[in-house]
Amino acid sequence: MGRYLSCGIATQIIIYKRYHEENDKILERIGKNFDLNIYDRTDCENGIILKLKEDMIEQHAIDFAIEQTEKFSERNKKEAKQRLETLRGLRFKDMLEKAKENHVYEFYFYEGNRVCNDISYLDPDGNCKVICDIVDIISNGKVLLECYEDLFTYFRNCIIQSSKNPIRTAAVVTIVG
Repeated sequence: MGRYLSCGIATQIIIYKRYHEENDKILERIGKNFDLNIYDRTDCENGIILKLKEDMIEQHAIDFAIEQTEKFSERNKKEAKQRLETLRGLRFKDMLEKAKENHVYEFYFYEGNRVCNDISYLDPDGNCKVICDIVDIISNGKVLLECYEDLFTYFRNCIIQSSKNPIRTAAVVTIVG
């Protein structure tokens, strides 16, 4: 078993504050990288939890996954689209259940506390530990990286700029496995 470079949709973002900073100031920084309007916010003693709104996933996740897999692999484009289409129209809960069961390879759930999913590079000041639960769309290549923040930011920015999908800022690039 190894670790893999992953592109996915951040369904939940968990922000652990390291200092006694106000949550609103943290979100002001994090909001430079994520459209906070597509997330529901819960404030906790240790930080903030952002959950992608269920209707955003139900309405836009499959289209976004298809769009990104088509850009990624010419070879498996048709099969990936067919597998993803089996999820269209499902309620959020059912869609997430299928993702946890690995029902569709291009839509696989990784819980942030069980695998790396560290996206702390998206805090411009580096004052917070940020992890996320993701629905993995694309995983490829075993990796062993020591410095990756700038490269992941570049990949993520390319994805966001190439899409018009409303959940494009929920895209994250991280290491899973």
